[in-house]
Amino acid sequence: MQSWTADGRWIYFGLFGKEQPLMCRIAAEGSNFKVIGEGIDPAVSPYGETIAFARKLIKGHCLFAMDADGTNIRQLTAHENEWAGVHAT
Repeated sequence: MQSWTADGRWIYFGLFGKEQPLMCRIAAEGSNFKVIGEGIDPAVSPYGETIAFARKLIKGHCLFAMDADGTNIRQLTAHENEWAGVHAT
């Protein structure tokens, strides 16, 4: 699942591989690729300041939020969903 900033400049998306899934950002024209953290399904806030996302813990996924640059990570939910049915919009 990808998420665009309201101004159309940035696209946030997940990148899956053998390790922990990563959240990434890229400019709309394809430049400035950057990994911003570990997690899935990043959803950017309307003003592009905050990213909500899901991250796997021990028993399942919870929702988290962080600043758009990948700092100030905070957990929003405590109940771990074992089916990964946790998505921010």
